[in-house]
Amino acid sequence: MEEFLFLPQQIQVPVGTTVTFSNGGTVSHTATAQDNSWDSGDIQPGGTASVTFDTAGTWIYNCTPHPWMIGKVVVQ
Repeated sequence: MEEFLFLPQQIQVPVGTTVTFSNGGTVSHTATAQDNSWDSGDIQPGGTASVTFDTAGTWIYNCTPHPWMIGKVVVQ
């Protein structure tokens, strides 16, 4: 994740995949599903957080403190 942008902005993964979010910026960020079904918690600069996707579906997520940061996970 760059400072105010998730990279990549969209991913597609198989069911059971663990996705790791990395913060390469200088401020704390989160990756939080818009439906609140999952949340990475605060990811400090230089830190990582992982979420395992056990169910097929599509999740739009954003950073809670910076809601204009938007990403998408498609699980098949």
